Amino acid sequence: MSHQTFYEMYPTKEDAFLGAQKVGLHQALQIAMEAYEAWGEDWPMGVAAGMRALLDYLASEPAHAHLTVVDTFAASPLAIEIRDTGLHAFAAYLQPGYHHAPPARSVPGIAPEAVAGGIWQVLHNHIEHEPEQDIAELAPQLVYVALTPFIGPKEAARIARRRTVAAPVVGAPESAVVEGRQPSVSRRI
Repeated sequence: MSHQTFYEMYPTKEDAFLGAQKVGLHQALQIAMEAYEAWGEDWPMGVAAGMRALLDYLASEPAHAHLTVVDTFAASPLAIEIRDTGLHAFAAYLQPGYHHAPPARSVPGIAPEAVAGGIWQVLHNHIEHEPEQDIAELAPQLVYVALTPFIGPKEAARIARRRTVAAPVVGAPESAVVEGRQPSVSRRI
């Protein structure tokens, strides 16, 4: 791209950075949302699938991952505002957890925001200091962190330990989606 074309599209380098940041956050949210929604009413499995899809995306796009998660803090207040908007969008997918919490479990109102912020910080640290391709290995721990406030540690651990999180096949018996195996017509996440 020529300098002239670049500056026709982006008046400043900061505008280019913010555009790339928005694209990365949008792609990450879209990928996570599709994996999440594939599970329909099974909210805990949707959260697990979304988290794994997000981590796979970050591992496959290391430059975007670094720009969106790490470089944001060095950019500008507007970049931080865009990050905050993205964080709130991810936290929204944790809101249904209140409906899945056992009646005796008191979940603080700040839980979705706190979980999303904590996960962001773990991702920031990992992307800044570890090989990006290893980020998918964080899935069990991050799924556990996301689910525990809502469904408790035992159920969160059970779901976090699942190695394969495939979307269920409509009409297939529940036993068809098993850890490590899935019907051949199901979509892999």
